[in-house]
Amino acid sequence: MYLLKRRLRHLNAISILRVSLTNTGGGDQDMVHTVSSLFLAIEDLKGRCLYVSEAQNGSHGSVQFEEMPSLPYTMTKIRLKVLGQVPQGLLEISSDSPVWTVLVSYTLDLSRLCPIASNDGNVCPKNDNVNVPVFHFPDGLFGAPGVFENAPKNSIELIPHRKSFTFNGALKLNKILEYWTQIHVELEDLSREIDTIVDENPKPLRKQVLLHASEELELAIELRREKIKSLKRTNNSDSCYHCNPSTEQRINEDYGATLSEYTNALHRMQHLEERKIGQLLTAMKKTGLCDRNGFVVPNTKDQSAYEIQLQRVSTSTAMDNTERISKNSLLGYYLLFVYILAERVFRLPLPHQLSFYGSTSVIDNTLPLYLADSPTQKHVSDFKTALERFNLNIMQVNQFLERHR
Repeated sequence: MYLLKRRLRHLNAISILRVSLTNTGGGDQDMVHTVSSLFLAIEDLKGRCLYVSEAQNGSHGSVQFEEMPSLPYTMTKIRLKVLGQVPQGLLEISSDSPVWTVLVSYTLDLSRLCPIASNDGNVCPKNDNVNVPVFHFPDGLFGAPGVFENAPKNSIELIPHRKSFTFNGALKLNKILEYWTQIHVELEDLSREIDTIVDENPKPLRKQVLLHASEELELAIELRREKIKSLKRTNNSDSCYHCNPSTEQRINEDYGATLSEYTNALHRMQHLEERKIGQLLTAMKKTGLCDRNGFVVPNTKDQSAYEIQLQRVSTSTAMDNTERISKNSLLGYYLLFVYILAERVFRLPLPHQLSFYGSTSVIDNTLPLYLADSPTQKHVSDFKTALERFNLNIMQVNQFLERHR
């Protein structure tokens, strides 16, 4: 089993090599004594105790604490204390109860331990090191850096991490996206509510703006009062305005020039209307409107275009069923002629609306200006009403022509 990062919960056992109690005497060399029993204590860096082992016999020089429970800690930095029993011969005052002392204390980072191994399977600390701990992990034996002689021949290569796409990851991503979407929707709703509240509430005005508006209003009121007083004085004095001769002459000259310009514009407009009437008569020449049996009497060459005459449509003639299709077409062309002449040439409003649909034209969008093949009584009544309203439009155009002849 290979561990990517060694933690306290991965620790299986601890061995203590060269268990000894060192006593510094008066000479140059330290006195080394055998320890009869010892135990371990594991603490965190804040001094809180995490584990205390049972006492074991240390007279053999090497002790292994194998019955360690599974510690549920994920920390990597710990403090290891090895406590041993002081021999009775070293005590100044004899005691019936055992006296314990700290043989050694290590502050270790489990992720920075060095692997230890040898060809014969035995580990060997350096000569001057005593109470050396060896940590048993599932992937091998490890010790503190710089404590052991032999280093491993083959270093363990770290396997690079590869991110994989799993179902749990996809599920988490889906939940995150749903949560983000919900937050986005709530933010939009909240922004919309804030905009509504801001639009409904009137914006606060500054004091200077209000004062300026008040001054302008007072000035306008004062001007109106002065104007009222002036009008009252003028009314009371019954003053008359007398124009001097020079001013009156200049006004008359301006009026004469304006009248001349107006007359010229009127003549140009009438000439343009006459040209349009002539073009309209030419376009309608082949429809039969200007024939002997037609409804339009055109002007002669010596007459003005306003001399044309539009004849009323006789009800008896229109009700004659002979050549019904030709009469319906002629009525349709007559309606088109009146419509163009009034709306496009003279700009003359008509009392009734005209709608050109060929031989099935209508008046006021409902009344037929044509005779059906087998007309009903209602159709005949509507046809007569349409003829009456159409004749009213013709009278309107004739009156306009008479005024401009």
